[in-house]
Amino acid sequence: MDTNIVMDFEKTVQYIMDKTGLSEEIIQSVLDTETQYMI
Repeated sequence: MDTNIVMDFEKTVQYIMDKTGLSEEIIQSVLDTETQYMI
């Protein structure tokens, strides 16, 4: 996996946490699901 994608993923999680107040676990599970559909 590209390290840039991993870093962007972390930034995305942090951004969504700031904007929505959701927990990191919820955001990561949602993003993991979205990523599976994209591949």
